[in-house]
Amino acid sequence: MKYIFLICPLVSLAVCQLLKIFVAILKKKEITLSLITSSGGMPSAHSCFVSSLVTIIGLVEGVDSSFFAISLVFGLITCYDASHIRRESGMHAKLLNEKFNMKLNINLGHELKEVIAGIITGMLVTLIIYFL
Repeated sequence: MKYIFLICPLVSLAVCQLLKIFVAILKKKEITLSLITSSGGMPSAHSCFVSSLVTIIGLVEGVDSSFFAISLVFGLITCYDASHIRRESGMHAKLLNEKFNMKLNINLGHELKEVIAGIITGMLVTLIIYFL
């Protein structure tokens, strides 16, 4: 049972990264296997990973536990970072690429809908694993 705190987030992360490939197929009509290891995109793997951890801690330890509170704060910071700070970094990289002909990675952060999709994915995968 103690491994469930690692299993749920890791399985959720894998599902999320695979979902990025399917979303790309639907949007761009092409298979992009490099999305498995990339940051950015739909859904947010950071948000998925951390929401899975928060969910399983809430289910096992209870939402009134200090572990849940700590993981929730950690999760909120992670989601905020993904949708604000890392997204701004990607926008700066895009501008630098255009102005100075650089090749910086611009796919760093997430739009709010990508973060929300990641949170939902992490929670759903965790609930499925927990109740199976």
